[in-house]
Amino acid sequence: MIDLKLTKKRMQMHLHYYTWRYVVLFAIAIFAANMLYTVTRPETPADKRVDIIIIPSQSMSSDTDVWSQSILRTLPADQLEVNVTMTPLMQGNESTIFQLIAARMAAGEGNIWIMPKDMFLSYAQSGVWLPLDGVLDKFNLPEGIDINKYKVTVQPDETVPAQEHICGIPLDKCVGLAELIIPTDMVLALPSYTKNIDNAYAAANWILSRTDTPVVLSSLTSTNKLEIPILAGAFK
Repeated sequence: MIDLKLTKKRMQMHLHYYTWRYVVLFAIAIFAANMLYTVTRPETPADKRVDIIIIPSQSMSSDTDVWSQSILRTLPADQLEVNVTMTPLMQGNESTIFQLIAARMAAGEGNIWIMPKDMFLSYAQSGVWLPLDGVLDKFNLPEGIDINKYKVTVQPDETVPAQEHICGIPLDKCVGLAELIIPTDMVLALPSYTKNIDNAYAAANWILSRTDTPVVLSSLTSTNKLEIPILAGAFK
């Protein structure tokens, strides 16, 4: 007759030889629970959040949570979330970044985009940016900027006549942004698919209000010049 009695010695032997199996099973359980939470957690509705995507040519910090919380506090109480994400543009990763941007734009992501001027211009002709000509009064523009320098020719396809529109706001005067990015030659733009537009304007105004020079970073200037490939017509 087989002795199936569980003894302390048998338990010790079992754990000695099979501990790794329990560790693996525990890790799988944690992974599965995390995946289940990620897939099933409720997503904040588009009209209750503002998403800001930054592609800096030079970043000073990756701490975007401070911006997210500061901007959220300026929005109406019904706004639940502000997401600020940043993907630095570095020498050698331009192709990957452009593929990422194209995918995110195609998915309709981002209420506000901040990127280098050359990159902004490369997307302008395709009509991806929201024309700002008729809504400039919605923005608290910093003193001394020449907004007309950001008037671009837009022609999404050959069947539509080319038109000139102001589609971006330069951030050179927003020196306070240097706590996170170097604002020189950076542009703020809203994509034409922007949702939650009024709160996007409000979030943009928080960014445009950052005109006070940070004490520590006041002497920094942007020296990282990158060659931006021309992507006109990428979103036809």
